[in-house]
Amino acid sequence: MISTESFLSDSKSKSIFITGATGFFGRSLLDFFIKNVIEFKKISILSRDPEAFLANWPLYAKIPGLDFIKGDVENFVFNNSHYDYILHFATPASATMNLKDPTGMTNVILNGTRHVLNFAIHCKASHILFTSSGAVYGVQPTDLSHIPETYIGDATGSAYGEAKRLAEIMGCEYAAKYN
Repeated sequence: MISTESFLSDSKSKSIFITGATGFFGRSLLDFFIKNVIEFKKISILSRDPEAFLANWPLYAKIPGLDFIKGDVENFVFNNSHYDYILHFATPASATMNLKDPTGMTNVILNGTRHVLNFAIHCKASHILFTSSGAVYGVQPTDLSHIPETYIGDATGSAYGEAKRLAEIMGCEYAAKYN
């Protein structure tokens, strides 16, 4: 486990690989780094379409140490760079896909997570952060003001929630096996 303080304390010597950084959550994190003048040795961002992202958000093209890698989370080509941290945010957060193509939703989440975890081994990352979702708990009971970590919940019927739960388990299994 790593704290935010230790994550940021020696940032200039660290390199980060981020999936999903062109989405709402990931872009918010990039904005945090920029606004707080947090510098990293290198930040590599996986994107299916970096040209379109940079056309919409040209500010990111001017940031030193920020580079874009074109690829899909399920099958991007591993590069030979070392990354200290991997931040895995990529996921199809689509209610329509969840309803109309639950198998596709599940496959993207699980195959993408597996591929990112294998990349973490390949590039010898020391830490990986996987963002899950409250959907793993299902509908929150009205009498529960906060969801404790021990709450099992019931995401039955949500391919998104169940796939995120399985991806969490996969991450724990990789951590136990590969440290």
